[in-house]
Amino acid sequence: MKRSTVSKGKGPSKKAKDDQVAIIAASLPKHQGIPEEIIGRRTRKGLPEFEIKWVGWTAAHNTWEPITNLAGYEGMVAAFEKIPESIKTSVGQSTIADFHSAPSISFPVTVMQPELKKETNYKGVLWMAKRNFPMSTTCSSEFHDYISSASRGSYKGACYDNNIGIAHQLGSLGMSKATQFISDLRDDGIKISIAGDLWSDNGMALFGICGHGITSNWEMKTVLLAASPCGHERHTGEYIEAQTKTLLARIGIEYTPECVFKRVRDNGSNMVLAWDKDGAVPCFDHTLELSV
Repeated sequence: MKRSTVSKGKGPSKKAKDDQVAIIAASLPKHQGIPEEIIGRRTRKGLPEFEIKWVGWTAAHNTWEPITNLAGYEGMVAAFEKIPESIKTSVGQSTIADFHSAPSISFPVTVMQPELKKETNYKGVLWMAKRNFPMSTTCSSEFHDYISSASRGSYKGACYDNNIGIAHQLGSLGMSKATQFISDLRDDGIKISIAGDLWSDNGMALFGICGHGITSNWEMKTVLLAASPCGHERHTGEYIEAQTKTLLARIGIEYTPECVFKRVRDNGSNMVLAWDKDGAVPCFDHTLELSV
């Protein structure tokens, strides 16, 4: 460990002070030249210097060291400056290898409360679902490091099986909300309207149906009634019609004019064939897109 010859404090003269520190440095055994603690920081000629308390030496022997003299002690520097190492690109002459081998900052480990842990897991699954990320996204070591750093070591994130379980729970919760929505409309004597479409992304094809209705308080609401994978099926009008009846029946809706007020579909020939038997309304946006 290299030590500079610039000491702390004001002496009778700069030369006398430098001579004193030089004598101390020369007599210091190499194995004792180990920083114990960083006491202070200053800038000289645009570069940072740190006041070092040395192992086995009193505060009177503290010295100011340039950042280049602290290679191998990046963790101590980062902890002193309270800057997480995960966002530091370099410290002095450190390299990427130095960064990965540098000591990490130690925070007081706390225990994440069960409710907060549950909320974190649920929001993680919602984030993945909305961004169309695989449920294994939060299982990577990088993501675990991120969550661990954000929670100061109290949690590392959910595993894949946990994510899948949460996804099923959220699906059941969504189904319960849809069923309650339909029940509320019926109690108010209001028929539900539906909109359906097929879409595919990243190799997955889905047929989805949304429900629309106005409550007794004149509040417009929209809920997802169903989303069914259909990647291995031909998207014919007959298939879509059969799927519509099956999916609506699961939540207690008969696919008849007596139960469904209006049906909104795009202008695809398969959707027209499936939904136009009892009359349907073409999607305005899709019609406009085709016109333009």
